[in-house]
Amino acid sequence: MTTLTLAPLPPLLILQKAPPSQTRSPCFHTQLSPTSLKQQLSDQKTGVIVIGAGLAGLAAATRLNSQNIPFVLLEASDAVGGRVRTDVVDGFLLDRGFQIFITAYPEAQKLLDYQSLELQKFYSGARIYFDGQFHTVADPLCHFFDSVKSLANPIGSVIDKLLIALTRIQVLGKSDDEITRADEVPTIDLLKKIGFSDSIVERFFPAFLWRHIF
Repeated sequence: MTTLTLAPLPPLLILQKAPPSQTRSPCFHTQLSPTSLKQQLSDQKTGVIVIGAGLAGLAAATRLNSQNIPFVLLEASDAVGGRVRTDVVDGFLLDRGFQIFITAYPEAQKLLDYQSLELQKFYSGARIYFDGQFHTVADPLCHFFDSVKSLANPIGSVIDKLLIALTRIQVLGKSDDEITRADEVPTIDLLKKIGFSDSIVERFFPAFLWRHIF
């Protein structure tokens, strides 16, 4: 069994753009204490310092590298990735966070090579454990027959399931600009405005949205 110990002042993982003579990957990393880090930063001319090697930090570093702008990428944990990473413990792959990826994200399409990532599809839906057993709530546009089978399960009413399909169709018919320009409202208020019952709001949406994505 692997034991993880949290240190009060962990060394910083420093990722910086490699000099042209380096034959390894475009960025390399070393671990430095806070004192050594301060000395290194004062000894070298760094164009940009990026704090955090999560997705946003890595995206910023990628953009800087493409523009040939010198930078140092600082990460306080033992590896890059932030909340999107996988730990290997006793042969098990343990994902940190809720690991799904929506390929329609415009920025992701600009930054990532989907083909080289070999992404795998998730089932478009969810299985909710309620009243002693699992129940499926399927995306009606992707798994029509499964969604029909799920109409009678206790995760929401038949009207709720139809509202899910209707909402999906309405969202698909809107442009990105229409969505981003819409007034921001609390999710719970929007769900009630659409007409979802308390049953599906309590049994489906909290498990799928607030406890994992946000």
